[in-house]
Amino acid sequence: MHAEQAYLFRHALLRDAAYQLYAPGDLSLLHGMALDLLRELLPPERLPEYATELAWHARAARAGAPDDFTREHLGRVELEYLELAIGHAYGRFRHNDCLAALDKILAHDALPAGQHGLHLCRKADLLLESGRTRQALETAQGALADCRSDPTQVARLLHVIAACHETLSEFAQAEAACLEGLNLPGTNREPLRKLRGVYCMTLTQTGRAELAIRQAQQLLENSENDAERAFALQLLGPILDRARRFDESAAASSQAFALHEHANNLPGQTVTLINLGVLASRRGQTDMARAHYNRALQLARLTGHRRQEALCLNNLAATLPDTPQGCAESEVLYQQALTVTREVGDRRREVFVLNGLTDVCVTTGKLDQARLHSADALQLSRAAVPDQELAARYQAVRIEFHAGHFEAARAALASLMPVLRNENHPARLPHAMKTMAACLERIGDHHGAKEWLAEIQRLSGTVAPEKGKG
Repeated sequence: MHAEQAYLFRHALLRDAAYQLYAPGDLSLLHGMALDLLRELLPPERLPEYATELAWHARAARAGAPDDFTREHLGRVELEYLELAIGHAYGRFRHNDCLAALDKILAHDALPAGQHGLHLCRKADLLLESGRTRQALETAQGALADCRSDPTQVARLLHVIAACHETLSEFAQAEAACLEGLNLPGTNREPLRKLRGVYCMTLTQTGRAELAIRQAQQLLENSENDAERAFALQLLGPILDRARRFDESAAASSQAFALHEHANNLPGQTVTLINLGVLASRRGQTDMARAHYNRALQLARLTGHRRQEALCLNNLAATLPDTPQGCAESEVLYQQALTVTREVGDRRREVFVLNGLTDVCVTTGKLDQARLHSADALQLSRAAVPDQELAARYQAVRIEFHAGHFEAARAALASLMPVLRNENHPARLPHAMKTMAACLERIGDHHGAKEWLAEIQRLSGTVAPEKGKG
């Protein structure tokens, strides 16, 4: 029986009403008896499954403890079971449950003062893993003061800070945090390895791919075991991909996969298969990309890694053709990805999925649904993922275009074009220029349309204007 099914109460209000029949001291005594009974009856291997419930009973029993000794003991018991609950939830990639338990630990009056910074570090890591970039950044920055005496914890926090800035396209801040962490004395290898990884990705994103490749290769050369070699190769693959050294990228990712497979590291295998899928997709090998994503999806579901599952579903949806059947299957996959992403709390990935859903609905003419998804993506990007606001705003332009509102689309696109030029996205800028040319053509400005098409030819070769209603 699962812990949440263990109560006879059918509703929390019924439980609360029943509890009000008891005096506080009697109720605390009953919680203490329930705690002792569960600890006696449950085999050790089942305790993690019920750890949240055991911690709750300990907290409730502590509220009416008859003396300080009992109160202190029950406080330690509650903390013990909250830790066990975090381990159980993390092993199943239930980050929201981990964060809820961590918040209880951080607010607990029995938590030793010296452990507060450590748990803030853990919270920052979890927030980063679950895609809550802004929260992770704020938590890590706030925790630095508590951890200054421990270089390893400072390096962990600087890794979170650097990774958040890199995710938010704040590359100067990301690089500064990386360099500060890499120059810390007395730090162990693990956070330094992660910092080096973020540093390599920052170099790649800022046009210094060759330097990033040398850094990743140095990381590979300095690896002391297969786990470190797998990490370096897993990092090197996407960097080589960005440098358009596709064969070398495939070789590095394949070697990383073999090492992960030998170590039975299923999450590592999943990440590497996703990287191989992205590479295959960029090379136009759609069937191979789908095969990698499907295999990665199976592994993600086997391990219960919900964030990786959402990423696989999203990437699979993006590989399907723009046929009626392909769009229908793509919409189903995006909806599944959206459900998982919201469950995990990965708001950055949620924006990507919403934009994908918007794209499918635009393609299939479901413009009302497209507007709803686009509005959700825009609202979420403004609140939590500001570097994705531009993509969400551009999707709104596409909706207006496909609805036949060409003047409105042109005006909105004109306000976006300076930002798009500054961003210089390899796909979005040419697509936006093509859409602008199509808008001008539809409203009768043929000369303006020809000028945009000529600029497109200068930038990316000859392309035809986008088709739309009207």
